[in-house]
Amino acid sequence: MRRFLGILVFVVFAGISVNSWASSGGIPIIKEEEPKKSQPQPKPQPQAKPKTKAVAPTISKEELAALRKKKALIAKKKEVLNNTEWDIEMFPLSGKGKSLKDVIVFAENKVSAKSLENRGFLPTNYTLSITEEGKLIWETMQSKDDEIVFFRGEISPGLESMSGVVSFQKLEGSQDYSFRSTAKKKTSLR
Repeated sequence: MRRFLGILVFVVFAGISVNSWASSGGIPIIKEEEPKKSQPQPKPQPQAKPKTKAVAPTISKEELAALRKKKALIAKKKEVLNNTEWDIEMFPLSGKGKSLKDVIVFAENKVSAKSLENRGFLPTNYTLSITEEGKLIWETMQSKDDEIVFFRGEISPGLESMSGVVSFQKLEGSQDYSFRSTAKKKTSLR
């Protein structure tokens, strides 16, 4: 009897039905149910998307003139910044460890640090912006193998001094430093 119930449960769960019993031995004859024929579904029609035109942001003539003036000022400051070397002293942000000395070089519209060049890092492009107070902000990223170095510097309006942050990112972890300039000089083209 248990065997019969087990087979019956299997038959029900398997999605098949018992059609009839065989006359010899009472063994059920199992017939698979035929799949139900589904009614053909109408194909969905693509919905027409409302037509909208892209609207370009509008800018007034005064705003456009101010942007052009700022862009020209940045280009002029970048030209003045070119061919300068800044002696810097770096201090670990953790407060642990010794300070380090390095030289940041701006040449040919690129920036580099002499210690990084000695380790195979190439000079890279940098972005330059100007704050409302006239300070220059420059940023760059340099990479070599599994190491990435981020610089962010702030230069006084008269280009007399610089301070900023440098972050060395390695697989083993990162080292972050603040830095400040100790001297600046003009250089000739490399």
